[in-house]
Amino acid sequence: MQIRTFLHTFLLAGLTCLAMQAGAQGQCPKISCDCMKLPVEPWQSICANYEKKIKQACAKNGGEPTTYCALHGPDATPLPLALSIPSVEVIPVENIAETNRRIASMYWSVRTDVDLAVEQVEKGQHVRAQQIIKVVEANIQNLFENQHQVVVSWVSYEEEKNAIKAWRDYSSDTEEMGGYIEKRAADLWKRFEQAEDETVKKVNRVLSHKLLRLAGEVYEQAAYAYDGGVQYEESAKVWSKAASLTKLLIEQKQSLGSSQQGIEYFRYQAAARLHRASYEWLMEEQMRDAKNSLQESQPYMKEPRSVDPLLVEDEE
Repeated sequence: MQIRTFLHTFLLAGLTCLAMQAGAQGQCPKISCDCMKLPVEPWQSICANYEKKIKQACAKNGGEPTTYCALHGPDATPLPLALSIPSVEVIPVENIAETNRRIASMYWSVRTDVDLAVEQVEKGQHVRAQQIIKVVEANIQNLFENQHQVVVSWVSYEEEKNAIKAWRDYSSDTEEMGGYIEKRAADLWKRFEQAEDETVKKVNRVLSHKLLRLAGEVYEQAAYAYDGGVQYEESAKVWSKAASLTKLLIEQKQSLGSSQQGIEYFRYQAAARLHRASYEWLMEEQMRDAKNSLQESQPYMKEPRSVDPLLVEDEE
């Protein structure tokens, strides 16, 4: 009798839990942490537990997410990443070569415009510099959209090898472009530190941070391309580079007196980039590196202790 009562209670609890999960899912379609794409089960479970928690908070908030996914798969949402995957149309196969030529010229254009923006700052043409940075931002998006269009087109023509080759062709060039933008951001930050005039200091600081964020976005695009080219180790390393830029941005903002609230988004972004690095290390079957990236993310997570079970030494 006691066993039957226990089983009845257990089943009721399970059904209640499932109903709550279904309710949260139905009320919060904007949340999907893509947990099943994580290649190992313990990571899937930790991801799913946190997803359930933020869906419940979302349901209480009228169906609007209150925070981001933590540990996540590659198609998760919402995430505090700059990367935006565009919707693109398939182009005729005979137009792919021309699109690739346009992509090559766009790399040159972005670098040239970044240099021009820095030159305008040095000349005191601050409004003009800001206008150019907006053009750079748009061109970075257009560049990635064109790349994505080429790959989607190859896939639609069942040319998987060409799709992988395209991502491999783009990945290293994109990473190099991110490094160049990072360098120019550092140049402006140095000018900020050396300037005495408050207006000059402010412009250099603002534009340095803008370029730093753009460099991080470009690194995200490069990491995505490395993943598409089945180069998981390279992808993991570039995700870590992107996280390093976010951490630098946090440090600089803190040195200027920014509040915790003012840097909260960047903390989540640093964690998300490191979580993506850990995912890529898992894809490469490098568990130790995956754990190292995960551990590095903990100071920036909302609930850092939630991933502790994944860091135990006997898991490998």
